[in-house]
Amino acid sequence: GGEGGGWVAKHDSGVVLGWALAPLLRPVRERNAGDNTSSAFAAASAQAADTRPNYGALTLSLRSGPVPLSLAEAVAAAAAVADEAGDHSGGGGLNSTGVTPRAGQPARLTIELRPPRDNPRPQPTALNRQPVSPVRNEESPVGSPAESQASVRSEPEMPPQPSGVPASLWTRGRAQPPPSAPFEPGDGLDLYIDAIFGLPDCIAAVRVEACVGTLSGGRVPLTSAGGASSLRAEPRPSADALSPRLDLRLELREARFDPTATLYLTAVGLDARTRQPVLVGRAAFALFCKLDEVAGAGERPAREQPATTSERYFAANLGCFQARLYSDRGSPAPPPPGTGPGVSKMLNGGRPLPAASILLRLLPAPQTADGLGLLSAEDVPADKHESLGLRVRAPEYASGAYDSALATPTPAELTLLRARARERGAKADTVRDRLRAASQAAGSAPAPSASASESELQKWASDLLDSAFDSRVPPKPMPFNWGFPFSRTRGVAVVIVGANNLPNAYLSAALVSLAPPGGPYRKPPQFDASVHLVSALQPASDLRSPKWDTPPHVFRAEAFPGLADSDDDVFNLPHLALVIDVRCLSKPSAPGARAAEHQGWAVLPLFCGAGYVASGVHRLPLYLAQTGGEPSPALLEQIATEGARGVLAKARADRRVKLVEGASVDVAVLDELRAGEWDNGALPAPDVSALAEATGGKPDKYSNPRASKPCQTLLSATVTEASLRAKFELALGFNGR
Repeated sequence: GGEGGGWVAKHDSGVVLGWALAPLLRPVRERNAGDNTSSAFAAASAQAADTRPNYGALTLSLRSGPVPLSLAEAVAAAAAVADEAGDHSGGGGLNSTGVTPRAGQPARLTIELRPPRDNPRPQPTALNRQPVSPVRNEESPVGSPAESQASVRSEPEMPPQPSGVPASLWTRGRAQPPPSAPFEPGDGLDLYIDAIFGLPDCIAAVRVEACVGTLSGGRVPLTSAGGASSLRAEPRPSADALSPRLDLRLELREARFDPTATLYLTAVGLDARTRQPVLVGRAAFALFCKLDEVAGAGERPAREQPATTSERYFAANLGCFQARLYSDRGSPAPPPPGTGPGVSKMLNGGRPLPAASILLRLLPAPQTADGLGLLSAEDVPADKHESLGLRVRAPEYASGAYDSALATPTPAELTLLRARARERGAKADTVRDRLRAASQAAGSAPAPSASASESELQKWASDLLDSAFDSRVPPKPMPFNWGFPFSRTRGVAVVIVGANNLPNAYLSAALVSLAPPGGPYRKPPQFDASVHLVSALQPASDLRSPKWDTPPHVFRAEAFPGLADSDDDVFNLPHLALVIDVRCLSKPSAPGARAAEHQGWAVLPLFCGAGYVASGVHRLPLYLAQTGGEPSPALLEQIATEGARGVLAKARADRRVKLVEGASVDVAVLDELRAGEWDNGALPAPDVSALAEATGGKPDKYSNPRASKPCQTLLSATVTEASLRAKFELALGFNGR
């Protein structure tokens, strides 16, 4: 303030450098034709009834001269200058009457208006007493704008936190204010990578590398790295192993930025089982968006990324965000809706890593005291970084400060988050704990001794992970089967793909069941949710090597032993198995019930470890019992106690079972958490380890199909898919399940 300070007269020292007017409200509709009032100030008029809070960043031109004593004078002066210069930013306009500390560059003031944290839904103002518009309900997708056309467009209420998921694991963060000011030459950015959330169970330690690239393939130099194009960081040993905090800051001080600039982040981890570096995932985030594509207040902004370097009217995606991690597995996936070209290029068909994400912040670069330049960490002593805005502390995640719309969990991911919440209640691992356990695990890589210090453990992991980043050969993907614990709520999807070299050239079906309980082999047989029949044959497939054409069947909840709402009973059954029993009908057109003859049966352990699904395609040998053909309840109980491979090997040696010469069956199993990986028929190569072990290292003999007649030669107008299934159900006593 100073003499004639008006609104700021209480400040009795200093000189007025300039003043600006920031409208707190903005009209919902465009101004009418012929309206000669700047749209930025129309909300100050009592006639402007349709308004909403003017949330977001505002860049205001400073007007010189004394501050007006009344609001009316201020509005008139600012609006007149703005209309004269075509500037509706809320300030004095870009003209000779403004404050010009540098030639041709008027002084500007940037402010940001945010909703109050204790009341994220503003109430109707005195200018507008109409009802507040409805907000989306729990079923509406996070990120969709409110549909109401009511006059007041308030900030959306935050939907309730998902039950059983603590805010420390995932919370519905508030939408960041949409950008309203263009990013101009000379502006700078500070990019923070605050944490990596939801690391898989098999990762003992992680190291991330971040860079900023453009759509043309270039890299933006990082001032904080001495002009290098990338920086790496790792969490402290004391950090939470599941969601460790990071301390990574990227300083960007280019004279002019490419609007397609995109954050590229790669995470490499140390496999806790093998002590080998593996690729955990990657993430991408667009630094800029088209300014004319952002949403209004109360809506999730579209934030469309510019597609070309020629875009001149764009804004920085300032704020706090939670972005997903992606990984390469299964068939390529399309990018999420609304993904920009730079982000799509980085994702390259990757699939979301279940419940895994990064926390990031994009902030404007702090300015020098005179406002004529930008500060850099390289030019300021470290003890001054925080006070000058060169080091901004990360907010608490549970506070909702991070916009989590990009990482909204799916229903399957919610089951994972709930399981992790239960695990953390019993034990919360640190990076140090996992590193020490990994150093003692059996593996090919050298490891420190059991008495190694914390710093020695960290250096050991850092050196291994840095070698993976620096190698010309990219690291292998992480072992996904060991990354995420099983949940009976979401279940396991099973597909019987086909069989090879069956002994009988008849129409065949596969009876699939869990053991325990092994219902079809009890006396009397029991058919419940743990049993499923696969009978739809591909007509062109061979009778002796049939292929079945059925969607995945998901075993979940009550299909597994124990209580339907608890996984504990299943985890206590590490040798839970899947029994695939192939049967055939020699006379499918004959009336009445006919016995289903045995082709052979196979047993697949459902878990590769306690609580981890053995997802994959498995080629298994087929067996017949010496007595009765089918597996006995006693054999299945022994398998449930001791494990399939050892028990079957002993049964072969004892001649209680025999291999069906040359025959095998292909079974695909996938944790529902990873649903969609094998869309479009992109099945991985089958695992033949069980077949090789049972056949003395000769899996090819049991894999290469021998030619036979196609199934369609026995299918006819009287033997249809429906009638064939009915015959099998009758023969097996399946009761239509």
